Amino acid sequence: MKTNNFQAFPSPTVGSPETGTIDFKEDGMTMLDYFAGQALIGEIISDVLWVSLGNSGTSHEGLVKNAYNYAETMLQERAKRIGGQNETQEEKED
Repeated sequence: MKTNNFQAFPSPTVGSPETGTIDFKEDGMTMLDYFAGQALIGEIISDVLWVSLGNSGTSHEGLVKNAYNYAETMLQERAKRIGGQNETQEEKED
């Protein structure tokens, strides 16, 4: 399944002066990275609460793996909901 892992915050560049269009460069953070960062916040807060209740915490590696697992699941669900309408040309050719 294609997950459409586009850039989360593409930066605009000057487009064609003739058409007045604005093109977006594909650089910066991907949606996977953005979603993982958001999930990581929840993972860390949850772990801090868990430890404050006297339990042992999760390793940093475990927290990050969990965050990326959440992010991958979010991208899969996003792809289902948008039905591939944001596929890039490269993905369409696959």
